[in-house]
Amino acid sequence: MPAEKKGAKRKILLGYTGIWPREALEAPELRKEVEAKLGQPGVYVLYRDEVPFYVGQAAKTLWRRLYSHAMNPVDTYYFLWNFFSAFKVPGNHIDEAEAMLIAAVPAANSSKPKIEPIKLSRPARNADEEAADEGEDDTAE
Repeated sequence: MPAEKKGAKRKILLGYTGIWPREALEAPELRKEVEAKLGQPGVYVLYRDEVPFYVGQAAKTLWRRLYSHAMNPVDTYYFLWNFFSAFKVPGNHIDEAEAMLIAAVPAANSSKPKIEPIKLSRPARNADEEAADEGEDDTAE
């Protein structure tokens, strides 16, 4: 591996797919193209329609992990999703990237982010709740 230049940025994200249909993994005529594009490690989101359902990681290749979700009928999530997003991430940042997605995306999986949460103090939480209560519409009966 070449020496890193002083001041060079280390990238945590090398590319992403946007939301692709599950069929991109299943269609034989697309296999080579999709396998090449997803041939790196990273993190992914499975969607049920357009709602995030599950966040996961692929230590080897995104292709292999997503393909196993799509093509293995005994996979826990096999029947539960129809779209996915993939994010190419260097191997040493996969846990961090997955933790960010889990923390940011309400998903059905019960995974907890592998990062320390930043919590508001009790007075700050109470002030936030009071502000939200004041903003509610009191005209409804």
